[in-house]
Amino acid sequence: HNSPRQMPYFGVCFVLLALHAGTAWSAFNPPIPNGWEHMKAFSTLSTGQFRGVIEPIATMTKLSYCQSSPYCPSEANDTVHGWVRGPQIVQPYGLQAISFLENSAFNPTPRAVIAFRGTDLNMTRMDGQCDQCADAMLWEGVSYENLPTYCKVFTRKQLDYFGNAVAFTVDFIQRYPLHGLLLTGHSLGAGLAVLVSTTLRQLTTVVAFSSPASEAVLKRLQLPTPDRLIWTVANQWDPIIATTNVTGAVGTPCLFNVAEPTSCTSCYANPHWNLTSTICELCFADTHVYYHILRLIKDHSRPICTNKA
Repeated sequence: HNSPRQMPYFGVCFVLLALHAGTAWSAFNPPIPNGWEHMKAFSTLSTGQFRGVIEPIATMTKLSYCQSSPYCPSEANDTVHGWVRGPQIVQPYGLQAISFLENSAFNPTPRAVIAFRGTDLNMTRMDGQCDQCADAMLWEGVSYENLPTYCKVFTRKQLDYFGNAVAFTVDFIQRYPLHGLLLTGHSLGAGLAVLVSTTLRQLTTVVAFSSPASEAVLKRLQLPTPDRLIWTVANQWDPIIATTNVTGAVGTPCLFNVAEPTSCTSCYANPHWNLTSTICELCFADTHVYYHILRLIKDHSRPICTNKA
C-alpha cells in the first residue's frame, strides 16, 4: 500500500462501509428550501416531468467533472440554460466543486445549486491519487498517519474533502443567503452532498447520484440524522447500491428498473461476490460510471422511488 495503483472503478472507499438501520422515512415531511418546493413530489412525477426537473441538476453534476480534468475540457466553462456559474473550487487535485445561480428572469425566487465532483478513477493522475487518499480518510476512517506513503505528498487539509466542502458551502450561503439551495454530486460527490447537508442550519435539499452509504460516516463524525429531503438516484444493479443495501441508506432511493447487465449477472451469481473481482469491476463500469446515469435519465423511464419503512 505504499505506492499508487490502478484501483477498481468503484475505489476501495466504498467497499468497507458498514451499514446501520435507517430512519423511518414513510412519515417524513421535511421543510423545503424556497424555490424547491416541487421536489416534494419528486417520487410521483411523470417521466417527462422527472426529466424536466432532473436534467439541469444532472448536467450541473456532469460539469463538475469537466473542471481541471481531461474528460470534457471543451465544457469546462459551460453552464445550464437559465443559470450562471457562481463560486467554484478548481484546482489540479483535491476537492472540486461548482455552483450555479438561477437567472431571476426565469424564477423570481432565487435558487442555487452546488455540485461536488466524484472520484477521479485514473490513478495515474495525482488528482485520482488525491481522491483515493481522501476517500480512505472519509469513508473508511483511516487516519492521516495510517494512509499509504504516496498519500503523504498531500497535506491533511487537502485530503479533508468533507471539511473543505462544508467551508465552501457555508461561505456560499453567507454570500447568497436568500437563495434556496440544492446540493448534488455523483458517487463521492453525492456522499459529500449528503454529509454537508446535515451540518447546515440553512435548509437544503439533496439529489445524490449513485451515493455510497453515509450512515456509518454520520455516526463516526457524530453528525445528526438528516432532517431534510434527500433523493438518491441510481441504477438498481450498481454494486455500490447492492453493497450499501438501500433499505438502510440515508435518504429515499430512486432506482432505475433496467435489465440486469450480463456482467452483473455473472458478478452476483457468486453468493460471496467480491467487489474487487474483475467481473464485478465490469458490473460497476456498466452501472455506476456517471455516463450511464446520464443515459438512463435521457433514454429510460423515470426511476422508482421507495420510501423506507
